[in-house]
Amino acid sequence: MNCKKVGDILYSSGTISFQSESISEGRESVRLSSEIYHVGGGASAACTEYKQGILKDFRFVQLGETTLTGAAKLALEALK
Repeated sequence: MNCKKVGDILYSSGTISFQSESISEGRESVRLSSEIYHVGGGASAACTEYKQGILKDFRFVQLGETTLTGAAKLALEALK
C-alpha cells in the first residue's frame, strides 16, 4: 500500500485531523517541542511520511512498533 493511500485512509477516519487539532489547541497553552516521536502499531514508514507532510512544523522521529521503548523515551525526554 502506498503512502498516499494509507494517509487518505487515516485522514478520512479522523485520526490525523484529530491529532492536528489537538496539537493546535496544545500550542495555545504550552510550548511544544518540534519533534514528534511516532511510536506504536501505526508508526509505519508510510504513515510517518504522510503525517510529516501534513504537520510540516514538526519533525517526526519514527520509532515504529516499540511501545515500551517509546514510552520510556518520552518519559526520559519529559524529565529533562
